[in-house]
Amino acid sequence: HWQDEGDFHFLYQRLEREEEDSQRRTFFMDMATIEFKHQENFADLLEQRGVARPAFRPGLRVRLLGLVVRFSGIETVLPTIIRSEARETQEFRQESIHARGAAREVVGLGVALVGYLFGDLFVRLLS
Repeated sequence: HWQDEGDFHFLYQRLEREEEDSQRRTFFMDMATIEFKHQENFADLLEQRGVARPAFRPGLRVRLLGLVVRFSGIETVLPTIIRSEARETQEFRQESIHARGAAREVVGLGVALVGYLFGDLFVRLLS
């Protein structure tokens, strides 16, 4: 999960850099901050188990998504991001009772992301 959280941090930073609307830019910046905190939490868990904190390098998938954002726009990757957030939430819920708090937070963030971003997108598509 440490890598996943770092990947989302990287991706939300990319979205924040590419977004023109100041409210959405702030939203993406907030999401990046949250994902960074999640990654730090997993790094702490690794250290508690005697595993050295690894150096982070974004995965190929999110680097490619970042390129898609740059050349095709943010809306192109939003469905992929939401599916990934939902999948990660399911993994949290299945793995441990201890992860329930984190899973609820991710679910809440996913709902916020869908409502905030896709609500606007659907309004534009229907009009």
